[in-house]
Amino acid sequence: MTEKLTILHLNDWHSHFETYPKLKRFFQDYADQDAEVIKIDVGDNIDRWHPMTDATQGKYNVQLMNELGIDFATIGNNEGIGLAKTMLNQVYENANFDVILGNLEDEAGRPTWAKPYKIYETALGTKIVFLAYTFPYYLTYHPGGWQVLDPITCLNRDLEIPEVKSADFHILLSHLGLPFDEKITAEVPEIDLIIGAHTHHVFEDGACLNGTYLAAAGKYGQFAGEINLTFEHHELSDITIHAHETSHMPSKPSDKEWIETVEANGRKLLSQEIVKSFDHELSLDESRQIVMAAMKEYANADIAMINSGLVVTPFSKNVTKDTLHLERIADYITFIHKGKIILTETKDNLIYRYAILRCSDKNFSSLDKEDIVAYRRRDYQIDVLVSDIEEARRKYPKIIIDHTTIDEIMLLLVKGGK
Repeated sequence: MTEKLTILHLNDWHSHFETYPKLKRFFQDYADQDAEVIKIDVGDNIDRWHPMTDATQGKYNVQLMNELGIDFATIGNNEGIGLAKTMLNQVYENANFDVILGNLEDEAGRPTWAKPYKIYETALGTKIVFLAYTFPYYLTYHPGGWQVLDPITCLNRDLEIPEVKSADFHILLSHLGLPFDEKITAEVPEIDLIIGAHTHHVFEDGACLNGTYLAAAGKYGQFAGEINLTFEHHELSDITIHAHETSHMPSKPSDKEWIETVEANGRKLLSQEIVKSFDHELSLDESRQIVMAAMKEYANADIAMINSGLVVTPFSKNVTKDTLHLERIADYITFIHKGKIILTETKDNLIYRYAILRCSDKNFSSLDKEDIVAYRRRDYQIDVLVSDIEEARRKYPKIIIDHTTIDEIMLLLVKGGK
């Protein structure tokens, strides 16, 4: 008796709506096939940096998760801490999926919107249990009215529940990060598969550690995860794991319009909510002073400080939620080294267009020098920063090219050469 099951998974999307059209088509392709498919989100889907998420307090993200056909989800710190308790208690009201979470409670006990585990029974009767835990930011959850518990203690507790213990296959949805996951493989042998998140790691072809399989799909929808399980008489006989890079998936002309419309609609909603009105136009210094005064009052502090780049334009007479929105406040990033500006670029370009080429000496010598923003020689390779990932893929198809981070860009600019 052989049966096959596919799990599609997404993690750490962080409201990066620009990848949603491709993700939706990817998920829909599997829904159209005659196969048993489970769709998973492993947390940090909701992130209020995007105006639509901020304006809807995360409910638009849940609407999109419904459209993807998500079956099970857990939360990350961006849901658990980034949303106020009242928001988190309401955000999943219209969810068509189960939220699984085993290490969060308040004075009344477990939140009503989450289940501690979920048992899925396949068409041929194989019982698969899904457990889920989020990273324990103890000091940060507490002021928000939550108590976050030690995940490994909770995991061992839940594994003793008879119907959990007797399941044929145990899957952990881990918004704990790779170090925690590695620890679990060593200490909790009952877990067969960990679908990871939180540290934005990616296993393009899976991994296996201490007999436990590991899968993870990076961040921002840059990857979509696929796990294919084969069972013989309710026991695992084969598994394949792959993370598909969405930048390699075809775009459609309508994608750009959808992305821009979502952002515009979010800003429109935010601009309709006036937070404060003044009797005159404010100067930049007045605007910064107001922010610091509010911080002092809110935190009951003696001193408040902000980076000078946090407020880059003066507030208008009518301050709306759109005025205060994070993405409005600081859109450009400037790198300064030894008093000299070495690069100024939009945040979106740095995140989505800049990339790192992992070069051998031979690869490096073949590069067009005009493409090199900076480079740094390491033990066995040369890391090369370029400003256009699509152009680099076209020109250098045989070189490994990775998305980069702000931190890695800064390191290459400061420590590298040109």
